[in-house]
Amino acid sequence: GVGVLTINSGCRFPFRINVIDAAKVGVDRLAAAAGLHRRTTNAVIVDVGSAITVDLLREGAFGGGLIMPGPALGLKALGSYARKLPQIDYASISGRFPTRFDDTRPSMILGAHIGTVGAVKEAVRFLSRKTARRPAIVVTGGGAAALAGNWPSAWRQDPDLVLRGIRRIWTLNRA
Repeated sequence: GVGVLTINSGCRFPFRINVIDAAKVGVDRLAAAAGLHRRTTNAVIVDVGSAITVDLLREGAFGGGLIMPGPALGLKALGSYARKLPQIDYASISGRFPTRFDDTRPSMILGAHIGTVGAVKEAVRFLSRKTARRPAIVVTGGGAAALAGNWPSAWRQDPDLVLRGIRRIWTLNRA
């Protein structure tokens, strides 16, 4: 008895979308912002998956953000494009990071992990400077748990952010 809603840029959102072409923004990114919008109108949202998006919600408007490869995609690219490097399945090592870096496999795993953490921290720093007030930093996505503990303690992890946003968008758009 519940109607179906296809979320796209033509839907009503609880914020303005300030990007060149709203139709090109992933609906997961818009849903994450919608899930957070009731708590704050000033935030940087980190969504960790195959790709990592770091988006800015500034003064009640979605302002876009940065898109980069996640650690699994980075490892896959190394194994595919560097002839002497092996293919490594990130899911098989997630949460069990090596302490050694004196062999190719652990060096690749640590490189993907540390590179991802560093890239996300720098992306958050970059976008945080684009707002007048200090933004809340919220991390979500299927890959967020594997990287938890590497962020500053002020960053909040919210695994249900996108789902809460989908519900909010549905509520705004139901007939």
